[in-house]
Amino acid sequence: MAAAVLQFVRSLGRWLRPPSITGPIFAKELRTSSRRRRNYVLRGVYLLVLTAVLVLVWLATVYSGSGASGVYAVTRHAEAGKAIIGSLAWFQFLAAQVVAVILLSNAVSDEIYHRTLAVLMSTPVRPRQIIAGKLASKLLQLVILLAVSVPVLAVVRVFGGVPWDFVLCSLCLTLSAAVLAGSVSLFFSIVLRRAWASILVTLGAGFVGLVLLPWMLGFLLISSGEEPWGFMEFLLHTNPFFAMGLATAALSDPSVMVGAPFSFYWPLNCAITLGLSFGVLGVCVLLLRRVGLKQAVGDSGVVGGGPFPPGPPAMAWAGGAGGPAPVVAGAAIDAAPIMAVPAPVPLRAASAPAGAKVRRISGSPLIWRELRQPLTRSTVKKVLAVVIPLVILAAMYAAWWGQDGLDDDESHIFFVVVYLIAGILFTSVLAAKAVTTEKETSSWPLLLSTPVGSGHIAAAKAAGVFRRSLPVWAVLAAHALTAALAGVLHPVAVIQLGLIAGYVVVFVTGLGLFLSALLRRSTAAVLTVLGIIATLWGLSHLLLGLAAEIPFEGRQGVQTAFEFSVACNPVAQAVIVADAAAGDYEAGRRTAELDYDGPEPFDDLNGDTATVLVGQYALAYSALGVLLAWLAAVRLRRRIY
Repeated sequence: MAAAVLQFVRSLGRWLRPPSITGPIFAKELRTSSRRRRNYVLRGVYLLVLTAVLVLVWLATVYSGSGASGVYAVTRHAEAGKAIIGSLAWFQFLAAQVVAVILLSNAVSDEIYHRTLAVLMSTPVRPRQIIAGKLASKLLQLVILLAVSVPVLAVVRVFGGVPWDFVLCSLCLTLSAAVLAGSVSLFFSIVLRRAWASILVTLGAGFVGLVLLPWMLGFLLISSGEEPWGFMEFLLHTNPFFAMGLATAALSDPSVMVGAPFSFYWPLNCAITLGLSFGVLGVCVLLLRRVGLKQAVGDSGVVGGGPFPPGPPAMAWAGGAGGPAPVVAGAAIDAAPIMAVPAPVPLRAASAPAGAKVRRISGSPLIWRELRQPLTRSTVKKVLAVVIPLVILAAMYAAWWGQDGLDDDESHIFFVVVYLIAGILFTSVLAAKAVTTEKETSSWPLLLSTPVGSGHIAAAKAAGVFRRSLPVWAVLAAHALTAALAGVLHPVAVIQLGLIAGYVVVFVTGLGLFLSALLRRSTAAVLTVLGIIATLWGLSHLLLGLAAEIPFEGRQGVQTAFEFSVACNPVAQAVIVADAAAGDYEAGRRTAELDYDGPEPFDDLNGDTATVLVGQYALAYSALGVLLAWLAAVRLRRRIY
């Protein structure tokens, strides 16, 4: 009995050793990551943003309202330490999850795309080792980023006010949330072929599962008059966002947890989050085995189907009177069957069958192709892409309808912001991959060899982006029109929201086409477009807002720049419009009686002047988008490969 127990312990020890868990994939991925320039760029950008945020938070907290008094600044050191560490904790918490999603978005899809997964599955490396090696190697890059901030946390604690418990709590919550986000991204990298698709679907699933659904359930619970403390305790131990929010609130005000009708243990939250991550990784192992077998027998290797990645000319079998004969690109070749080796990619015949009706088209064939190209060819993905959003939207509207909340301006602000952000993301992705997809499938040189001009190609690509992004923008239009007909939204808001959505589409399409013509890979183009938009309409507001709180001679100029940047933000404009024109009372007023309240130049406007101002922004953004599309057309033939 003792010998059997000892043998079991030895076997378990061998199985739990890091080389046994990750296999050789971990070492291979580390060597590959060390040669990729983007990892070093990511670290540099992370350090620059982190340093800027820390410096601005420090100056804004220490010298805010003090007139640069040295004595007052010393007394504010403890508050500055709390503000800095709280801001740093949230910055790391959000950035770590986004970085984990990006790093693991192509962990398996690259193997599938380059058709190396079947070869990898034929080695002694097990599927669990492949998954564990991919996850561990990417998370190690993330741990390096988090380790950079540890000395800053230790130094800031010298000023007092920050216990080590919060530092440990924030780091553990950040790591566990990053593991969960990376695991979900790894799962979608198996299901989806493209890294940009994995990134967007993962972020969307995280927003719905961790933010939208808990908020809806809490709203219904509070509206029904039930005590929310049990549900709050459940969220605190299962949702990393709520746990980090409570921990940060307790840092600023320790009395938050005194006498609270609920308990909170952050190690339990980390354990549950890691448990969910292991469950997702278990599903990844099962899917990886299935996908590897499908690719080994000649399938696309993608769950849900899909075409093969580009490769050399392929051969397929075609029946004939003299037996099977190989067909190359749809043309029959007379050869002995024994000498013909079919390629793993089955191709359809290029010529139409006898008696088939040929469909004639008129106008530009390139525009015809772009307007009829679907988002996905998988029926399952089409159904899921329609059913899941409809179910979520129906539940949201039913919740507001049951509580008579659809006549409140807060409800319309929420819906408009969500729809606008979804449209921006959707249009950005479609525009950024418009040209790079042609490059990746090796069809770009063939397209450029046709008599079609560069301007015509850019216009056709833009038309395709408009067509495929139309369903997302149609949801925003349907909401605005329905609310206006129901008498809970002023009709002028429909015009203003239409102008905002229109110039966003034109500007984002032009930006995406320019970067798509400039870069080679779809993932790089999508991430670059999203990074520029996030910096232009998000990060710049944060940095300028913090700088505006610092008392110095040029503070008024920085304050003006901050207000101008916010006024140029389409999301902020949509919030201003919905706040001024939504509600039963506002919808019944005349256009000239509406009161728009926002940063300059939106301060103290009525409906007519606000429409003119939004139209001016629409002209400026549209002109910039057209200019970027023209630059994209100029660069189409400069970097073909």
